[in-house]
Amino acid sequence: MHKQRLAVLIASAVGMLAVFLPWANVPLMGSVNGTQGDGLISFFLFIIPIVIVLLKDKSVAVKDGLIFAIIIPAVLASFVAIYDAYSFYDKMASLGNDPITKALGSSITLGIGLYLVIFAGIAAAVLSLVLKKK
Repeated sequence: MHKQRLAVLIASAVGMLAVFLPWANVPLMGSVNGTQGDGLISFFLFIIPIVIVLLKDKSVAVKDGLIFAIIIPAVLASFVAIYDAYSFYDKMASLGNDPITKALGSSITLGIGLYLVIFAGIAAAVLSLVLKKK
């Protein structure tokens, strides 16, 4: 398998698996994974690059128009996660000034799954371009 295809396959698979990891950690309630929100959108977007790299001759790089069919869904999957992170911080900022609410809000954190989806989408897009000629 060509290095580009393998790199995109691994990055997309990591992105798909990251949907099942914690996207937020809430005290007293536990963690919230991506399947309980917008993570399923990212999951299905990562399927597209995987299908493309498994099509046709796997010993050559994906080129021309098909490379955009890898880049666009991967970047969109990252944007979904970035939007969720932005939304999280926006909601935390809009909490009241009550000390108890502030203490609870400051103990809620983003989980590793959200960061991995962002990283995997960007990695799949960048690696598909960087490794195209090698």
